[in-house]
Amino acid sequence: MTYWFGSLPHGWEAIKLKYLVNLRQDEPDKKSNYIGLEHIEQGTGNICGRAEHPIDGNAIQFNVNDVLFGKLRPYLRKVWIADFNGCASKEILVMQPLKINAAFLFFVLLSHDFIELVNGSTFGAKMPRSDWSFIGNQFIPVPPKKIQERIANNLKLRLGICNQFILENQDKLNRLSEYRQSLITQAVTRGLDPNVEMKDSGIDGVGPIAATWFVIPFGKIVQFGRGLPITKANLTESGVPCLSYGGIHAKGNRFITAGVNSLPFVSEDYIDEYPESLIDKGDLVFADTSEDLSGSGNFSCIRSEGKIFAGYHTIICRLSERFKINHIFIGYLLDSSVFRRQIQRRVTGVKVYSVTQQILKSTKVWLPKIEEQEKIARYLDEKCSLIDSTVSEINKSIKKLQEYRSGLISAAVTGKIDISEVNQ
Repeated sequence: MTYWFGSLPHGWEAIKLKYLVNLRQDEPDKKSNYIGLEHIEQGTGNICGRAEHPIDGNAIQFNVNDVLFGKLRPYLRKVWIADFNGCASKEILVMQPLKINAAFLFFVLLSHDFIELVNGSTFGAKMPRSDWSFIGNQFIPVPPKKIQERIANNLKLRLGICNQFILENQDKLNRLSEYRQSLITQAVTRGLDPNVEMKDSGIDGVGPIAATWFVIPFGKIVQFGRGLPITKANLTESGVPCLSYGGIHAKGNRFITAGVNSLPFVSEDYIDEYPESLIDKGDLVFADTSEDLSGSGNFSCIRSEGKIFAGYHTIICRLSERFKINHIFIGYLLDSSVFRRQIQRRVTGVKVYSVTQQILKSTKVWLPKIEEQEKIARYLDEKCSLIDSTVSEINKSIKKLQEYRSGLISAAVTGKIDISEVNQ
């Protein structure tokens, strides 16, 4: 029989998960700490909060040393060993280890190949999930108890160091993001002269701006359009690049350059059918939905010429020729926290936040003369390019560390690394 983990070292066994654990299904009989999928960090086994017992009581009791495993596909790789008693979402499998070390089981469930196995079993359109009938019947590599403990202890040590490096790099990214935002906000509200005279913008949440700049509704300086009325099923392997809401929400896609940014494609047949959905240099494309409030107002600015379609769930904003506006400057202004705050105060929704043309029309922008816009755009391009370069290097380091972490876990729990090697 071929297993997902391949062959095993001498003395190891392959045993179905359901024979190693007890799947808890009891609902809590009293108020207790509640753990949802949102409280478990992906890939680390750490928790980032807890909540009160849900009012509807739709939860499962867990005890200290139980292993919790998220079964929803978007939340796979969410595994945690309980260090207190409480209750969990029913989208989480709660396993009481009986014939396996809890820490070793935790690492098995977190291993790349096991997650991929479970991922392939998920079903459902909106919220794909796996279930215990599949997961419980999967064979698990099981070494002798002492070896389980040694592997788990060594992985804790090594991964603790690795995770610390990742956290330090993520902290650097957060600080760079804050610095970048402060740089942009200052430049697009007061310009490059630190001694410039200021005035009240008259816009709630924006504060003072340079005295010579003028305020105008965003709807006055753009013409609105809609993206292609398509779905993901309409995407092709080649054709015309297509910028949909997913591409807009992707990191690093605030400014789009044709042939540089990675975008999916649609058929060239849409050019004749939907020419109004083609976007060009200087166009601004907003995502009309976001899964979180902070993402409301996300957009992309088309930086270069070349055929690109606005795709599904997008709003096209084309700068009016009546006004002299530098598209790079306006791109930075729209990306400033003070502008985005206007949108975030107006969006509607609970789990999904909607941005409409009316919301965008009602926001206000503030503009200097075109010559100053161009100077600010060049300044921010230069500064942000340096920041983005540093961010790129840090992200590469994080990715390497994550790959090392994933590879080490998989190799250790499947016996591909000798225990003596792990101990070094």
